[in-house]
Amino acid sequence: MGDSPLQAAEEPFLGVNNPSSSLSTRSSRLSSHSASNNPDNLLEQVPPRGYFRGSNLPVSILLIGCLVTLVASLSAIPLVNYLIESQVKEEVIVSDYNSPSFDTWVSNIGEGGLPITYDIYLFDIANYQDVLQKGAKPSLTQKGPYRYRETFTRHEVNFNEDGTEVSFYEQWTYIFDAAGSYPLHDSDEIVQANLVAMGLKEMVDGLDLDEKVKPNIDAIVDKIIPVHDFPIGQKLKNETERVVLKEVLHKAVDDVELAPLITKLAICLTSGTEGLALGPFHRKSARDLYFGYSDDEMLSAVKNLLPAGIAKTFSTYAPGLSNNYTSKEDVMKRDNVMVTYTGKDDMKKLGKFKYYANMTHQYVCLDYTAVCDWVTVQEFDLDNGEIPVCYKFQADWNETEIKCHGYSPMFNGERANVIEGTDASQTGEIPFSDDYFQVFISDLYRSSKLKFVGEMNDWNGVTLRRYGIDPNDLLNADHLPGQEDFYQFGFDGLENMTNAAGFPLFASKPHFLDGDPELLSYISGISPNPLTHDTYVDVEPITGVAFRVAKRLQLNTVLTNWRLPEWKDLAIQEVVERHADMDVKPVFDCLAANSSWDVGGKTFLPYAWADEYFTYSDDDAEEFKDAVYGTQDIAASVALWAAVASACMFAFVLGLVGYRRRVRREINAALLETREGGKDGEGWDSREVRSNTITF
Repeated sequence: MGDSPLQAAEEPFLGVNNPSSSLSTRSSRLSSHSASNNPDNLLEQVPPRGYFRGSNLPVSILLIGCLVTLVASLSAIPLVNYLIESQVKEEVIVSDYNSPSFDTWVSNIGEGGLPITYDIYLFDIANYQDVLQKGAKPSLTQKGPYRYRETFTRHEVNFNEDGTEVSFYEQWTYIFDAAGSYPLHDSDEIVQANLVAMGLKEMVDGLDLDEKVKPNIDAIVDKIIPVHDFPIGQKLKNETERVVLKEVLHKAVDDVELAPLITKLAICLTSGTEGLALGPFHRKSARDLYFGYSDDEMLSAVKNLLPAGIAKTFSTYAPGLSNNYTSKEDVMKRDNVMVTYTGKDDMKKLGKFKYYANMTHQYVCLDYTAVCDWVTVQEFDLDNGEIPVCYKFQADWNETEIKCHGYSPMFNGERANVIEGTDASQTGEIPFSDDYFQVFISDLYRSSKLKFVGEMNDWNGVTLRRYGIDPNDLLNADHLPGQEDFYQFGFDGLENMTNAAGFPLFASKPHFLDGDPELLSYISGISPNPLTHDTYVDVEPITGVAFRVAKRLQLNTVLTNWRLPEWKDLAIQEVVERHADMDVKPVFDCLAANSSWDVGGKTFLPYAWADEYFTYSDDDAEEFKDAVYGTQDIAASVALWAAVASACMFAFVLGLVGYRRRVRREINAALLETREGGKDGEGWDSREVRSNTITF
């Protein structure tokens, strides 16, 4: 018995609820209904309008799933990067005493501390006698490395109330590494420029000796006693010897400028005419040449030649090229407070200086005796080797106070002296991919921008961005306007540090790398090599941390024509000949000896260079890769497979929609064909046919 139209209408249509039914079965069923020429019966078999809309639920679910996986694909990497950045901030920001990295930030001594190596190379002047006697070109022999382990400790650490700034005193100590230096030892003696002698004339020139020395010749000679074991001083214990020296000096002071006289007398008293005495060179240990030493023989001699009032404030400490602080008390006495930003409120400030040595602009002080009228004079126990220092700079001093305390600007103008940037251990921003980043190079007393050089992929699979010294910083004023503010009037490749030293001193890259080639023509024995002599800072861009650093800096002095007086006055010679048998005669021979030599103008003489470097360990690299790269790889995989799943689901939805549209077209075509066949029948209304075509 055939199905009634009502029963047919109630059956699942097109197999939506019965996927096993075939299209041919449904088509034959539709054909059996369309065989009737009664339009009214046919219309009763057409599903009501909107019948198919309830069947869109699976498609909607698929579309929602597609959108969810698409969102997951798009957000996985940004979300992971945000989480990594948050973790990095937690590690690098030290804003209170409980910060995770506080201990390693305070000191690199002990577990977890970053080991820093400090290699010193000194230039030994192999032909110093030919330089003195024949004006030969200095021939240099590099000796090194003298290896030191560099440690730092931050004392008196204080955070401001909101944790955005931190103040501290910074102690840097250098511990000799005998194994790393073997077969060298820092007691090795090296012939180099006598920086004390080269600066002594300028030092003595400012002491106003005419009124204080000439009337006190007898007292000065009586002071020359063997307190410091001077070779000549030992002989002057005899009263007769001192009488002769007094007679000679009384005759000399009327004919000779006092500053050169004092300088030459100091040389003759300490060394006589032997070896290096009458030239600008001396022989000292590698350690003393670099880090300085107390009780310099020449300064001690000068101190004993000065009237009591001046000698009281005259130090015999010979500063080196770097301070080696021995204790917390030492650094707090000789150095000043640092203030940096923690980055807590603004990551772009991370590690940047607010105050360096309590300064926002670079000032230097060479006269520790200077004092303002309203300030108590500092007292130093100079006789027991206490190192004198200038008054500590105060951030609230005005220009008058700065000047009367003995300070003067390092360079010319605010732009050249401003202190800004980090110490290069941190870029001050994360993530970091800029072409430059600002640093303050304390060894050069100036701020500078390090320039992006290129990517490095040679450190345990971690990509680093290498930065180096901007070549423009090494140009002189002729080649780059504005460099006159840094007093760079010499050769390209030299940074002028004379104001900080008190004698001609210039910094450069080791072996004059990237300097004017003419610098190499005045000396022999050096050969610049970018691989071993260039400075670099390798920054990991995700964290902004410098994972590998090599700071290489050479210091150079200037040899100029050496001129000291020669006492050949006949009256003096008469005194000398009258007492030819006395032990004091060598000092007179020294005073009369030729102590002038000519280098033909100026020679920039390399003194020493240092290679300060650190590299995070291989274990640190692996830990970083696991924590950062590993997480990023997982995020990338999630994003990829989510994108694939989203694409597959979207393709399936498109296929399903296309399939249903095709079926719909077939059904509608069949309905229209049936209606066309019966349009002449009674009661047919074509508008009803159109209104009952199947739509989604």
